Amino acid sequence: MKNKIFITSLLCGSGICLLLACNNRRKHTTPKQKQIVTNIRQLDEVIADNITERLSALEDNEGELEDSLHAFRPSAIRQFYGENKPAGRWSKNGVANPAADSMLYMIRHAEDAGLLPAQYHEPALSEAWERINRDTSEKKDAALWAKVDVLMTDAFMRMLSDLHFGVAPRDSITLKKDSLFADGQLVSQLQRALEERNVADILHAQEPVHGGYLALKAAVQTFKSKSGGRRWDPLPLDYTDTAAFRQLVINRLVQSGHLDTAGRQNDTWQLLKTGVKAFQKEFNMYADGIPGKRTVAALNRSAHDWVMQAAVNLDRWRKLPDTLPQQYIMVNLPAYKLEVIDSGEVKLESRVIVGTPRTRTPLLNSYMTNFMMFP
Repeated sequence: MKNKIFITSLLCGSGICLLLACNNRRKHTTPKQKQIVTNIRQLDEVIADNITERLSALEDNEGELEDSLHAFRPSAIRQFYGENKPAGRWSKNGVANPAADSMLYMIRHAEDAGLLPAQYHEPALSEAWERINRDTSEKKDAALWAKVDVLMTDAFMRMLSDLHFGVAPRDSITLKKDSLFADGQLVSQLQRALEERNVADILHAQEPVHGGYLALKAAVQTFKSKSGGRRWDPLPLDYTDTAAFRQLVINRLVQSGHLDTAGRQNDTWQLLKTGVKAFQKEFNMYADGIPGKRTVAALNRSAHDWVMQAAVNLDRWRKLPDTLPQQYIMVNLPAYKLEVIDSGEVKLESRVIVGTPRTRTPLLNSYMTNFMMFP
């Protein structure tokens, strides 16, 4: 019987948009937006009333929360707060729990793991946090604390799932047998995070431990640190003046830090080739030093575009099983590279041919029993 080797291919691509239709004709329930409690001893009791009101509105509004985002799992949120009068879980007597600070930090830095902060109520939570820290009277606003409580609960549950299973729907490269947490799992993980005050650790524990995932995540941080705040001029895809175009490319490479022309006496072509190669190597492209149309298109992309492209591949890593086979082949399509991995070590590395943008190489996971050389 022939050995079967697992083969997978990864391709950086554009993000995935999900459009949600909303029936504007249905009745929309709006919970209280402000309720100041003068006696701080009664604050938590009034917060509980406001949470009850928000859970009722969540059901009336078919899962839509106050910031117009749909709750990740309304049934899990209701289970978390319980059947009786629900107490606030993220604050006590007008003071946020340490876990709340950790959760807000994870939300604001969600992009570090290839996630979008806005999907975890970042605008609404940041605005609420600013109000609470700016005005002492806001600390007594039971409606505001209840809003923060429910939004943070939903954000934790969504992020827990997204870090483990990924954001995009199951597709041709998904290998995990399970695809979602049960309500009880979401609730127990959140309860544990709040009790042990280790929100960040529990969320990070959901991420893959594959070397490729960790390396890509670290590379995103390095890239953001290097490119932070930089802007560059776009390059023309078509031109008639070659000398002028080469100078534009050199200027562009200087703007992004891929070329330092200070004190350099090299001719324009040598400078250009050095800078283009540095750029191509950083972005895992074939480093021929030539500013062709594919390289120019890459040079024209913004730093945020690159971060979002990396986010797509981080999500694809999350679709793979927690443990990869002992032997497998990994094909890196943008780098035109194939690696044969055995027991965690690269045993063979080779260049490969991939499709053009019009005839793309498909993304897939499959089993290979034989192959043909020089067909």
